Amino acid sequence: MTTRRDIAGVLSALTEAFEAAGAGPVATDPHAHPPELLFELVKLLDQVNPIDEHGTAWHPSTWEGGLRGRRGIPELNRVLDAVEELKKRTATGDGHVVRRHHLHESAEAGVLLPFVAVMAWGYSVGRAWRRASRILESSASGGSLQPMIERLERLRDLARSNNPEALAMSWTSKRSPARVAGLGPAFASKFAYACAAPDEPGTPLIADRRAAWGFWAVTGTWDIRKDPDAYAEYVRVAREWAGDRCRPDEIERALFVLGPAVELVWKNYHGKAR
Repeated sequence: MTTRRDIAGVLSALTEAFEAAGAGPVATDPHAHPPELLFELVKLLDQVNPIDEHGTAWHPSTWEGGLRGRRGIPELNRVLDAVEELKKRTATGDGHVVRRHHLHESAEAGVLLPFVAVMAWGYSVGRAWRRASRILESSASGGSLQPMIERLERLRDLARSNNPEALAMSWTSKRSPARVAGLGPAFASKFAYACAAPDEPGTPLIADRRAAWGFWAVTGTWDIRKDPDAYAEYVRVAREWAGDRCRPDEIERALFVLGPAVELVWKNYHGKAR
């Protein structure tokens, strides 16, 4: 039976390779074959928690009560309807928002539902609704949520366009018509990921700080969050690596788990944050 101790052992071996390279990338050619230990990490993570069931607990009542207490969100009922729909979808499970059923399948119902699902999935219980409410307030215009909804729709369309460079421009360019105020690379890419099927060619991958460190450690490419070319390389290389062994989002999750470990080694080695 796989345990978290097994995962820790693989992480230790990967970070030792990183240390041996002088706290630098173990490879500098992104198209080179990745360390076999990365696939071992993918396998162990899947045994402990299959990728489609990778989820986060959420409390719908906290969302409902918190959002009703905010006076700056226009058309609040539209948001509460999305919360209620996600509540129904998670009621049959264990109260968790999980990758496939509540992220990918939520995109069938407009853009507010996947927005709520992504915020609930990506933040801790106490922070999720607060962060969502700030984005809703700052993105509203003229007493309407429609400007934000239109931007989310453009972001969704880019997520399905098989054009990762253009997608990344939506969060790196302040002039992008798909840019949503307050939705940085981590959550814009989470939303994009939710809006596309996980096993289709060109499906976006999540680009947060952890994945950025993990990808840099095994390829030398920095920074997938802020450079559209680096993000596109990340999406393509993850699909190339996955091949018929796993899914690209399983590579992403392994890099996400690896990221904090190599970041800590780098800080200790260099005596400063990057």
